[in-house]
Amino acid sequence: MGKREVVPIPIMVGKVKAALAARRSADTLILARTDGRSAENVTGALKRAESYREAGADGLYIEVLRSTTELKRVGSALKGTPLATTMLEGGGQIGWVPPEEIHGYGFQMILYPTTILFQLTKAMERALAGLKSGKPMAEGNAVDLDRFEEIVGMPGWQEVEKRFHKR
Repeated sequence: MGKREVVPIPIMVGKVKAALAARRSADTLILARTDGRSAENVTGALKRAESYREAGADGLYIEVLRSTTELKRVGSALKGTPLATTMLEGGGQIGWVPPEEIHGYGFQMILYPTTILFQLTKAMERALAGLKSGKPMAEGNAVDLDRFEEIVGMPGWQEVEKRFHKR
C-alpha cells in the first residue's frame, strides 16, 4: 500500500494497445490505470495518463490523488476524457468529498473500495462478539430470512435448480 512502482510508459502503452486489440465488444471500456502519483508525482502521473489516452484508452484512472487540488488539476488537464478516482473512506488521503463535487471536477466514475468492506467488517466483529458472549442477534441489526432470500434472489436460484438439477 505505500509507495508503488510503475512500469516504463512504453510498456504500459503496449498493454493498453493489447487490451484494445483484445476487445470483443464496443460495450467494453478500456480504463487505463496509473499509480504514477504514488510512484512519482502528479506531473508524472499526468504524463503517463496522457500517453495512455493517446494510445487509445477509453478512460483514465489516476490512483492515490491526495487532495481536492489534485483532483481539480487532473480533471482540468484531462478534460474530455472519462476519468475515475477513488474515495477511500477510513484511511484515504482525501477526506470525504461529495460525489457531486467530484463530478464537478471532471470525474465520471468514483470507486468506493472500502466503504462497504469496512462497514461489513465492523458488523462481523459485532456479531462475533455477540456470539462469543452468548447473546442472540439484537433486533434491527439484521435482516430476517424472508428479506435475505429476497436480496439474494432465491426464487430465481430455485428456478435454476429446478431447471438443471435432475435426480
